[in-house]
Amino acid sequence: MQQLITYSLLALVLCFPVLSSAEELEDGPSLGAIFGDVFFARPALFAITAVGTALYVVTLPVTLLTGNAGDAGDALVMTPAAATFTRCLGCTNKDKYGDTFNYSEVSSYSEKNTPKRFYVKGGYQSSTYFSEESGSGFNVTLGGKLLDSNLAFVDLELSYLGFGEASDDSTFDDGSRQKNSLNLTSLGLGTNLGINLGSHVQLYAKAGISKWDIEAESTDYEPNESPETSKDSESGQDAYLGAGIAVNVTKNISISAEYIALSLSKVKIDDNKVTSIGANLALRF
Repeated sequence: MQQLITYSLLALVLCFPVLSSAEELEDGPSLGAIFGDVFFARPALFAITAVGTALYVVTLPVTLLTGNAGDAGDALVMTPAAATFTRCLGCTNKDKYGDTFNYSEVSSYSEKNTPKRFYVKGGYQSSTYFSEESGSGFNVTLGGKLLDSNLAFVDLELSYLGFGEASDDSTFDDGSRQKNSLNLTSLGLGTNLGINLGSHVQLYAKAGISKWDIEAESTDYEPNESPETSKDSESGQDAYLGAGIAVNVTKNISISAEYIALSLSKVKIDDNKVTSIGANLALRF
């Protein structure tokens, strides 16, 4: 029975392209096309966009020297990103569904629309505590442009970063066990100073002041004894530094990758630095 159900599901999945073609309505994509887009095409296109962005960053020194950084950005980043984030669900023919999505408008939006001054940004953070433990969290940022020209820009940002909980669970030869965890949050105010590489890509450096709080918890498990838990916390204010790259997908949407380093001056260890890499989505208005 279990094999029969499995084979039936596989058969249904294989039939979706046929159902999509047979049941497609004149005014839009079919249910089968939408299903396939959500569960298969979009994740694949998102992965292609991420890989293309990484390749664009790696090859950027060469493309800048050869003068085709814009063409490389369009091919590696803009085209898959536009298909991922702005194409209507289930749409596969840009001529048939051209009223919903137009690639040429994405490529030239910056020349035909007024600039957006403010943005809200958020995303995923992957953090490393003191070069040892790792954790994952999120960030939310409200920003605005202080200066914006064809060549350079300056942004002001107010951000909340949850670096995520990092934990370590160790068992010793005598049967005892110790579990430790760290959790850092930060409220930051800073600026981004960057350059525009054409209409779609920006490189920038980050700097600012962070009001941070860190909590530590340690639990000792001894054989035949009740666990003992101790907690500690510390807060402070320090400067942070970072860098990032952003890609404009449409006039209102951009994606970015950022690196941030924050040294906690009140944590008295040799390596008191917390670093984080974030992947963000921004909405401009």
